[in-house]
Amino acid sequence: MKILVYGAGAIGSIFAGKLIKAGYDVTVLARKERYKELKSRGLILKNAITGTIETYYPELTQKLSHNDIFDYIALFMEVNQ
Repeated sequence: MKILVYGAGAIGSIFAGKLIKAGYDVTVLARKERYKELKSRGLILKNAITGTIETYYPELTQKLSHNDIFDYIALFMEVNQ
C-alpha cells in the first residue's frame, strides 16, 4: 500500500515514521529546508518517555505530478497554510 504524507512537520513526521515502522510504503512531501534535512539525516523520532531514537528514510518528494498514484494521502498542515 502506497501512502503519501503531505506535510513533514512534527505530526506528519510522527505518522510517517509509524507507518514506515508498520511496513507501509511511505512517501513524504516536504519542501525547502525540511526536504534537505530529511534527505541528509533521515526522519528522526525520539520517544519522549523512553528516550529511544528511531531513524527512517522515507521516499521524498517536493511536488506531485499527475502521474503519482497513492492508495491514501494523509494531510498534516496548520490551518493557516
